[in-house]
Amino acid sequence: MRKRNLIGIFLVLGAAVLLVAARPKGETYSVTSRPLVRSAEIRGELEAEDSLTFGPPANIQSQWNFKISFMAPEGDLVDAGETLLAFDTTDLQLSLLEAMSKLETAETNLEKRLTSSDLEQEDRDLGLAEAEAEAERARLKAEAPDAVIASKELQQARIDLETANQRHHHLTDKAAAQAAQASSQLTSLHSEVRKRTSRVEQLQREINSMTVLAPSGGTVVYEANWRREKRKVGDQINRMDKVVALPNLDRLKASAQIDEVFAAELAVGQRVTFALDALPEDSFEGAIRGINPAVQQRSRRDPRMVVRVDIELLNPDPSRMRPGMRIQGELEILRTEDVPTLPIDGLIWREGKPMVEVQGWLRTRLVAPQLGRRDEHWVEITGGLAEGDQVILAKGSAGSTS
Repeated sequence: MRKRNLIGIFLVLGAAVLLVAARPKGETYSVTSRPLVRSAEIRGELEAEDSLTFGPPANIQSQWNFKISFMAPEGDLVDAGETLLAFDTTDLQLSLLEAMSKLETAETNLEKRLTSSDLEQEDRDLGLAEAEAEAERARLKAEAPDAVIASKELQQARIDLETANQRHHHLTDKAAAQAAQASSQLTSLHSEVRKRTSRVEQLQREINSMTVLAPSGGTVVYEANWRREKRKVGDQINRMDKVVALPNLDRLKASAQIDEVFAAELAVGQRVTFALDALPEDSFEGAIRGINPAVQQRSRRDPRMVVRVDIELLNPDPSRMRPGMRIQGELEILRTEDVPTLPIDGLIWREGKPMVEVQGWLRTRLVAPQLGRRDEHWVEITGGLAEGDQVILAKGSAGSTS
């Protein structure tokens, strides 16, 4: 009897020891199926698919640098013909004053030459008329009958006629030469006036072009330079810069940056969920439609490397969205159907290999699972474990249970 009691006591003690040994060392996770979702943070801004951009006038070839004197306020709605942009015209105004002074001088010189040319022509005409009259009198006298005039006088008359004819021819040639010279001078002066007039008109056109008018109605958006800085009144820019745009608000996209660690996982069509900094309570959706193949620095002041992507907006709101608005959100890198998963914190690394500690009836055992895809917290189990297996987790892991 005592022997049976002792055996019973030993059995109870042994069962207690086994139960203590089989008690989990920590919290457990039951391998179950769930979707894997991996995302990456994106930051960027809205851009117009197409827009009209404006900068310094292209017709001023002699000027490279321009100073902004006026910009229509960003976000304002403007009508066709309203002023969008203007540049300082001080230098052009000074050039115009100088050109107008030169034109006035050229016109004065032309007027004087025209007046003197008329007087000179009158003098030439008078001299030719006198020479012609003198030659006519000499001719009449030289042609008088011999009975009327003595031989000696007739001979002198013929000499006088020859002299008068020579003087007439000389004055005719001289008048022609003077007239040709005067005509050449007038042609040169007319050309000078036309050149000076053309210069004045050119400067007036250039001054007018320094004020840029909206060709159509639209919303004013300021263009950023390569430093992603927007210009302001007083800034100096070069002739190739674009300062203001009138975008087509019906066709918007987003340009965003993603950390380079995700570069190899990017693909056209991946979904994006984002909010506008100006509308943080509203959620919008998009999809990647273009990936820049180059990895580049985030900005001049931020050395982190990023990949730039173009995002098609799937639910745009032209009534509230504007180019230049900042966005932030998440890009869906990975999404699966339900697959067996395990918290990443449940992995134990032994000699560089992932292992898990599985709870059994009487003891725990180490298992080397086969792993597949993963997101920030979960990893896919492709072999070595079955659904329902109890994996011991580190305290506080993503899948720990209370």
